Amino acid sequence: MAKQLTKFILILFLATNVFAGGDDRDDVLVESLDSVSSSTCTDEEGSAPCAEKIVSLDEEALTMALAAEEQAAEQAILDEIAAFEAELAAQQLADNLAALQAKKAAEEAAAKKAAEEAAAKKAAEEAEEQAVLAEIAAFEAELAAQQLADNLAAYQAKIDAERALAAKNLAAFEARKAAEQAVLAEIAAFEAELAA
Repeated sequence: MAKQLTKFILILFLATNVFAGGDDRDDVLVESLDSVSSSTCTDEEGSAPCAEKIVSLDEEALTMALAAEEQAAEQAILDEIAAFEAELAAQQLADNLAALQAKKAAEEAAAKKAAEEAAAKKAAEEAEEQAVLAEIAAFEAELAAQQLADNLAAYQAKIDAERALAAKNLAAFEARKAAEQAVLAEIAAFEAELAA
């Protein structure tokens, strides 16, 4: 960019020098005319100062030729300026395009990073949720096992109580039966004693 700016300043400087200073060829032309006017020219009519010969020179055509040369020089400089401006515009367009592409790439990278972070966050949340669900399932399993153990213990205690009651009832029944047998034995002994 600095190189292009330097080139533009150089062209502008050259253009102002050409427009302000004019064409040095005018001085050469005047010197040529001076040298011709001081010399003599010979033709069929004889010798005469050359100044008289060149009076008939078409000054308007000379002025137009000089103006055309100046216009051509001016147009050349304008063409150079236009070419430089076109080059500068193309460079600016390329710079803008590169900046736009860099911005787009940065936005795409940011969007990709945000998507990756969102996916990672979602995966972490799902993993945490699965861990909580696993803890709940483990607790429920432990609770169910404890409930089963408590139920089993209660059932076993009930069976033990029923067995103890049955054993007690059986013992009482056997004791009553034994007592009845003892009474029957006493009756039989009494009857035997009566019979004797």
